[in-house]
Amino acid sequence: MSSNLIAIIAGVGAGTGASVARKFAAAYPVVLLARNPDSFEGLAQEINSSGGKALGISTDISDSTSVKKAVEAIKKEFGSEVGAAVGPNHVSHHIHQINNSHTGGNLQCQR
Repeated sequence: MSSNLIAIIAGVGAGTGASVARKFAAAYPVVLLARNPDSFEGLAQEINSSGGKALGISTDISDSTSVKKAVEAIKKEFGSEVGAAVGPNHVSHHIHQINNSHTGGNLQCQR
């Protein structure tokens, strides 16, 4: 059984988040999470127009309801059997909802 590998980058902005997203996008589809769509729309367009795949989702990672909605959008786009890299640490427990297969896993970053 193969899995779909994706990278979920929380807190995408013009600085570090965008840089991390570009690095992951070179090899994987990326999900860009930020409260304000202005923070990810240009980056998503850049990645998609250069042959990558990026999905931007307006998400407040301090609000569990908002994160759960993002998880549902990710499942809708990529399915529930994916391996995901995520950050920061407090978002990771919600991603377990996606990684419900034996092939799923996640990477946690702590600030």
